[in-house]
Amino acid sequence: DALVQAVFMVLLFQIFFFQFYKIPSESMVSELLIKDRLMVSKITSGPKFPLTRVGLPTLKKYKRGDIVVFRNPHYSSGRKDEVKSVVSELVYMLTFTTVNLNVDANGQVKADPLVKRLVGVPGEQLMMVNGVLYSRTKDSPNFAPVAEDAKWANYNLNEKSPELKKMIQEFPINQEGYEEMLAFEKERDSMDISAAKKECAQIAGAFAKMSGGLAQVPAKKDLLSANDLFEYNMMRDNYSLTTKLMAAGQDGAAWFNAFMTDWIKAAEPKIKDGLYGGDLYSDSNFRLNLMVKLCVGKFVLRNAQLIAQELPYSNLVDDPQIRELWDRAQLLQSYINYLDRRNMPVFPANQADGSPSYIPDGCYFMMGDNRFNSLDMRHSYEERLVPLTAFDNYSVYYYTNMEPQCVGQGKILGTTEFRFWPKGRIGFLK
Repeated sequence: DALVQAVFMVLLFQIFFFQFYKIPSESMVSELLIKDRLMVSKITSGPKFPLTRVGLPTLKKYKRGDIVVFRNPHYSSGRKDEVKSVVSELVYMLTFTTVNLNVDANGQVKADPLVKRLVGVPGEQLMMVNGVLYSRTKDSPNFAPVAEDAKWANYNLNEKSPELKKMIQEFPINQEGYEEMLAFEKERDSMDISAAKKECAQIAGAFAKMSGGLAQVPAKKDLLSANDLFEYNMMRDNYSLTTKLMAAGQDGAAWFNAFMTDWIKAAEPKIKDGLYGGDLYSDSNFRLNLMVKLCVGKFVLRNAQLIAQELPYSNLVDDPQIRELWDRAQLLQSYINYLDRRNMPVFPANQADGSPSYIPDGCYFMMGDNRFNSLDMRHSYEERLVPLTAFDNYSVYYYTNMEPQCVGQGKILGTTEFRFWPKGRIGFLK
């Protein structure tokens, strides 16, 4: 009886007062490190008896900057899942975070619950560009940087103290790569669109002359599939792309002309406040799409020129212009690999008429501090192939798992208050 009572008391304690949690990843570096053990305060977060709505009211007023523990909305939350979760949490607490029974069908420990930073509150619309979080509200309709977020967001761990770096297991990007990224973003944002229009038209025109001129027929948009338009494939397989377009004759020239120039007219009506798509995120991706197109277009034209000279393939590989384009392609690919960790579209998305939507009452948006190494409320767990921009009928494609969602207050279990292990890091959290 005494054992049953003790277990029952521990269960009540972990449901209503405190819960232990061990950090499993580096998503919250530098505030939290792998194997940090936390005490999570639950009493003010409206804890309830499992499978019921019976419990305490929510007293906590969440604010931006809170580090919260919450149920991962990517997992199902039926009655069976809830029972399993309660049992695993009880064992987890009784064993001081050494035994975790919360596993999926494959026996892998679930990423549930999650510990992230609360960065978006009700009544806000968010956007992130170049690692800067922006927010607007009904009362402040223009997007403005969220100054507080810069205190927490980490993109370059190489700048941390030597003592902290010794405890970090993974550095997603090195110092040289980070500086290269900043320079690339500056180049993209200052891109001369008028000059890009002329260059795209010149490339398309030169290729058309080599293919017998442009046919007076519409371009066959389905000449290339979405997979063919995947930016990595286009740059990697540029030679195969060139030979395919050349073999298609005037149809190939017509498609290439549309690929290089259709955006010029199609995107003009989408300009608002000097931005393609009307916001910084859409404008940035539109420009990135053009940068990829210019690289691909130059590949195709140069390949065609060398093929016309009947040079062996080895000459193409060693051609100085081709080598320079490979360097450019590598830079573009490197940035796109980080794209969805450093940028986020307007969220919640605008309504069909273009008017803003806002995070609903009782809902919040969370991200990890270590933005390059955090799978959070910005992302889904599945990737899909989509156009890089919605404002180009012949956009290049890329793989993304960008699917932002907010978290309802009912899924928040509590806030992190205290780190009780390891000994050298014991203390209250910032």
